[in-house]
Amino acid sequence: MNKLYIFNTSLIGLTIFLMVGCSPKATMKLSSNTRDAWDEKKGYAIIPLEESPTINGVFLGELYVGDSGLSTRCDYTTILDILKEKAFATGANLIKIKKVKKPDFMSTCYRFTADLFYSLEYKNYEKVIFWTEERKLAKPDFKAPSENRPHDSRSIHKIQYSWHRTDKARYWHIKFRASFDCESSYINNKKANELTLPSEHLLFDMTEKYARLMVQEMKNKGIRDLKMFNKDADKVMSDLSDKWDLERDKYLTEVQEDPAAFDKWRTKIDEDLKSLELLVKKRLLIKI
Repeated sequence: MNKLYIFNTSLIGLTIFLMVGCSPKATMKLSSNTRDAWDEKKGYAIIPLEESPTINGVFLGELYVGDSGLSTRCDYTTILDILKEKAFATGANLIKIKKVKKPDFMSTCYRFTADLFYSLEYKNYEKVIFWTEERKLAKPDFKAPSENRPHDSRSIHKIQYSWHRTDKARYWHIKFRASFDCESSYINNKKANELTLPSEHLLFDMTEKYARLMVQEMKNKGIRDLKMFNKDADKVMSDLSDKWDLERDKYLTEVQEDPAAFDKWRTKIDEDLKSLELLVKKRLLIKI
């Protein structure tokens, strides 16, 4: 069983400030444990402020990202993107958020402080996996309890979109991402068979296909500015979500009736992704 969700992960809301200024600053206090840069395509984990698990890993240092005094490109998403970029450059694959300051009378910026770790067990801390060609789903990624579940597996896939500032005045990017919810997905090993895991990953690939189609369809509809986005985007997303549901259900029905049909579907989705290869960044430029 599978479910697709589409939602906005941006905290910008309806008000977007149109200012151009200096970039936020990043300050690091690194330990003597140096490592090569980490490739985020391998996956990574961010432990939120409210959680404090025991971390099995090498401490690499502390990182602060926030106001430089003249910063204006410092919304939540931008600051988090900078935090991840700087963290990966140190070799970190595990980021523990330990302080978040929202904009206030002292600063119009979000400000993050995080501890950085390199961990061989970083996948144990993952809550969400974003689709990349390199990262394939594995059984440990399905972290929901499987006891007394009626099916051999269940996965939750989401298409997330968020707003990102650009260097071009009055323009923002909307970025779409296909994601897999680790903590809501399970595999029942007692009922699973050799096709269970490959089938679940094909559904993840199918979600990536529809994330790319979101961008393609919005471009085809001529959505280029915020007014048009607010007017037409929900309809585009709803229509594509319905199509995804139909294709998913058709796939699951055919493979359940004839497991040999999996290879046909695997080839189809691979070809669909290849035909949308130019949209792999899944970004739409919007004039504000």
